[in-house]
Amino acid sequence: MVIELLKAIRWKNILILFITQILLYFKFIHNSIDTTNAKVSTLSFTLLALVTCIICAAGNIINNYFDFELDQHSKLKSSSFFTKKNYLHIYTWLLIGGLIVSIFLANKTGFRKSFIIYPITSFLLFIYSWKLKCIPLLGNLMISLFTGMVILLIPYVYWEELLELKEIDPNLWFNIIQSFIILFSFTTLLNLYREIIKDIEDQDDDRTENCKSTSVYFGTIKTKLFAISSFITFLIIAIAYIFTIKFRLYQLGFFIFILLPSLYVFYLTVTAKEKSEFRKLSQYSKILMVVGLLFTLFNLF
Repeated sequence: MVIELLKAIRWKNILILFITQILLYFKFIHNSIDTTNAKVSTLSFTLLALVTCIICAAGNIINNYFDFELDQHSKLKSSSFFTKKNYLHIYTWLLIGGLIVSIFLANKTGFRKSFIIYPITSFLLFIYSWKLKCIPLLGNLMISLFTGMVILLIPYVYWEELLELKEIDPNLWFNIIQSFIILFSFTTLLNLYREIIKDIEDQDDDRTENCKSTSVYFGTIKTKLFAISSFITFLIIAIAYIFTIKFRLYQLGFFIFILLPSLYVFYLTVTAKEKSEFRKLSQYSKILMVVGLLFTLFNLF
């Protein structure tokens, strides 16, 4: 049952999300500001990262709930261990657990007004699973921005401390803010690309369920152009970023591990026609995101 639950919440994605936030915290916050006097301590931030993971896990569960009948008939997906009612119960308990931790953090850190973020994001993910994912492009954009906003949550939480850092060391402050903007851009654009590619991959199932996803509404060719456009934007930012890297060895590393694979993925995107090819592109884009994140984390300024 535990293994099935981990699969249902997509534990690999959740783990990547949690590790990403912790690494970003230690890379840019803990090593740059005095966290002993910060409103949000290391422990509190760890709990905050846990809350974001709970929100995402709950979003995956409610998505499973609404896709239950479709998944039962899909040849590519095995029958669920859980019933539709089970999914609803799990979703409810996750929301309650996240709510309790959020209330605790809001009172402990003094971010009481920011508590509203929890119900808003939970509600939006529910609406996405229920309706928005079947609205062309809007659902893709929403999920992509949500993933990117997880990155920006960190400077938001420590904004007061970062403003103090700006007075002490403006260059360090600029580098930190620039780093978060770059990571936000990379994450959002690659996620948008992946979401659009997944729409093409799942268009037969979506059409069966009368879901007007991007691929169903616009057709494969136009949808592929949307994916290519988002990927080209990513490539432009990546090429511009390579010139900001101060050390030539890092420039070479970025070119080999990020830019060359990205150009290969771009080529595969342009030539892709079969469903299996789009499925591989979805997998490649996830690998590219993880590798890109690790590289930028260890090499930014």
